[in-house]
Amino acid sequence: MRLPTTATAWIAVVTALCWIVAALLGLSEQAANAMGFIPERWSGAQMMGPAVPAYLTPLSATLAHAGILHLAFNLLILVWCGTQVERVLGASGAVERGIIGLNRPAPDVAILFAVAVTHRLSPL
Repeated sequence: MRLPTTATAWIAVVTALCWIVAALLGLSEQAANAMGFIPERWSGAQMMGPAVPAYLTPLSATLAHAGILHLAFNLLILVWCGTQVERVLGASGAVERGIIGLNRPAPDVAILFAVAVTHRLSPL
């Protein structure tokens, strides 16, 4: 068996394993509620049951998914965009960009993805 060699692949594997463990234990819904990014929590809303502190949810939400389709589409986009971004920034740059930009990844990742695709398609 060949192990993943990119940071993007490792992030995808860890993300999938976290959901699989939660699903096998029957805790995927509880994990999504406890670890998910729920904007209402920032206004001080009380959660039913234990929950990750609101300031950690941008990190914990990457590991909690509401179901197999949610996980599958997130992994599809992660691998598709992340691989291209990692080619431009390198492994450490892509991981750093992902951690720093969790609250606002869309514009930055879209720009980096466009640069990566353009660079890859460029004849130079």
